Amino acid sequence: MVSYLSILTIGEISVKLIIKITAIIFISLFLPGALFSLEKKGGIKEELLPGKQVEASVDLTVKSYKTFKFKVSPETYTATLTISGAPADLDLFVKYGKKIDTYDNVDYVKATDSYNEKLLITRMSDPSLSEGYYYVDVAYQRDVLPAVKGHRINVIPFTILLKETKATVTSTLLPGEAYTASLYPETGMAATFSFNVPEQTQVFRVDISRTNSDLDLMCAYENNVITKKNYDYISETLLGKESLVVRNNDGSPLKAGTYYITAFDQASGDYPEPFSITASMNTLPPPDLLKIPGLIPPGNEQENALFSTVEIIGGAGKGSGCLVSPSGYIITNYHVIRDNRNTLSKNIYVAVNRSLRNPPDELFRARVVDYREKSDLALLKIDSGLYGQPLPRGELFPYFSLGTSTNLKIGQPLSIVGYPGVGGTGSRASVSLTTGIVSGFEDTGLTSFIKTDAEINSGNSGGAVIDVYYNLVGFPTVTIGEDSGQIGYITPVSAIPSEWFRYFR
Repeated sequence: MVSYLSILTIGEISVKLIIKITAIIFISLFLPGALFSLEKKGGIKEELLPGKQVEASVDLTVKSYKTFKFKVSPETYTATLTISGAPADLDLFVKYGKKIDTYDNVDYVKATDSYNEKLLITRMSDPSLSEGYYYVDVAYQRDVLPAVKGHRINVIPFTILLKETKATVTSTLLPGEAYTASLYPETGMAATFSFNVPEQTQVFRVDISRTNSDLDLMCAYENNVITKKNYDYISETLLGKESLVVRNNDGSPLKAGTYYITAFDQASGDYPEPFSITASMNTLPPPDLLKIPGLIPPGNEQENALFSTVEIIGGAGKGSGCLVSPSGYIITNYHVIRDNRNTLSKNIYVAVNRSLRNPPDELFRARVVDYREKSDLALLKIDSGLYGQPLPRGELFPYFSLGTSTNLKIGQPLSIVGYPGVGGTGSRASVSLTTGIVSGFEDTGLTSFIKTDAEINSGNSGGAVIDVYYNLVGFPTVTIGEDSGQIGYITPVSAIPSEWFRYFR
């Protein structure tokens, strides 16, 4: 009797299972996309907890994804999702506040050719990490079933892990004392410091120094979880040596209490980046930052060419420039010193080489002596230190000897020296030299350009084109490229206005 009832129960279950499978097949075949939408609307999503590894799988006979959710607390600064152990290509999709309807409308995606993805979201991400729930899809996006050891599989096992870090204060800054720290990829390339401001304070400033990266600063009063949405003060220029000055707004003293300061790198996140940070109750930078170190004398003609090529930082971008006199005159492209409104940048900074293995040192400011918009050339003069301090007495700069561009022939070798953005793994690049030949000429009516196959990229503009004798023969100005390659256009030294020579000869 017991056996009879058991058999009947199993039979009933089998019938129901057959009906369900038939329904799924019918929906899949005759109502494309219906299974996806039904699954998206129903079911409880498994919640991920920080530090707890979850074993799961994507069953491709039912759907091509597995959904999770996790909660971000007010103290959370970074959240990292890691997939491991997958034998097929799985991707990560994350959306804030609501379930994922379509993969075309999510906040974060990690979909590389790697089978196991890793996604880091921080308070500095775009969009930034926020308090509340996030929904996660682990999805298989290929059109065919994956193959493992020569056999097709329809279930992809994997492990998913959520890790988070809390907002922490790296150190409390004391007035006038430099603190050395580093930014790390696992913490979102950001570090937060506290600074106590006493009553009746009118101004304080924060300075970043001793860094090879383009760092920025944000500051908030009594809030250590700073984002691009809730800061009180910010300084984000193209300089690595960033400075932030916080003043009273209406003549009254600043609020007394704790100010939190975050140093961060918006452009790079692959390697640790050391730096020094100093806070002071002053409008001027610390005395040690006002000292301008001596320049390194070149040891040979090639070094002279490398040291004579400087980096130019304008209001809208970075480029390169060529020192053409020991007193600090520089020729560059006009478009390098324009700002976002297509006018001359208010501040122009010059970085010079003190080590060929590191990005150039941001040491000087320059003024515009003259420019020619049509020929895209500008003449600058270094006239002060980075912070406006006087130049050291008797400072002499390395400089180029001018060659003759009119005698160049097709096929002759050329070298390009400058600071292309692709020339570095971080947010700032060291000097780069590429080689090629004179590929041809083109007369536009204004300038007879030199064409070259030498590698030229964004950031090379205004840099040096040198011949085999290390003479300056032109300035890389523009590239015209197709999928198969590119041709670079060089403004020759013959285009330099004749009246400019009285400044540097």
